[in-house]
Amino acid sequence: MSESLEGAKEFLLEEYRSLYTLHQQAKEAGEARLNFFVTFVAGVSAAVVTLQSFILEEARPLLIGGIALILVIVGLITFRKMLQRRVATVIYRRRLGRIRAWFVKHYPQVAGGLPYDISQNVRMDWGAKGRLGSTAFSVAFINTALITLSVLGVGLMYFGLDSLTWLVPVGTLSGALSWYLHILWKSQWMKKAERRDLDDLRALENLIPLKTKQNK
Repeated sequence: MSESLEGAKEFLLEEYRSLYTLHQQAKEAGEARLNFFVTFVAGVSAAVVTLQSFILEEARPLLIGGIALILVIVGLITFRKMLQRRVATVIYRRRLGRIRAWFVKHYPQVAGGLPYDISQNVRMDWGAKGRLGSTAFSVAFINTALITLSVLGVGLMYFGLDSLTWLVPVGTLSGALSWYLHILWKSQWMKKAERRDLDDLRALENLIPLKTKQNK
């Protein structure tokens, strides 16, 4: 084994360990942030239900509306964080696959023992096969439910039960619009991240000496 190949092996092993640690931390951070958000929404909602009986009826719509606005803002911030985390996770997985591919190329005998494949084309999306279980999807769903319930709740307090005939479609439309905007936000965010990652890979490829490329 050449000295340069041995040096590359040790360097890439360190890179692999670092990337794997970052990948695991990103996954754990996503779960922790989702748990915090769900707990926060449940706690605030329970507090509102408890406190509203002690507040003047005229002030209740303002209370519900204000709390709902706070929850939605926190939800949007959380969703943005989830998108950042998902992008980071995808990039880490792609780079880990790139390093595994290098080892398979130079040490073919390791291929049979790899616990993961060497794919570098992990989809830049929010949950691969398990989209319904992804953290970003969960936050988008909660945000949409909050917006829909807030519109219905405040509307009922201001206009009463007689307004249900038009409040239900308005609430449904608000929820549909919220979901669409979350999907659009996610799509735009992922497209920009994909372009940045492609630019990074091109810049990295340009660092490879021409002679090395010709020997591939």
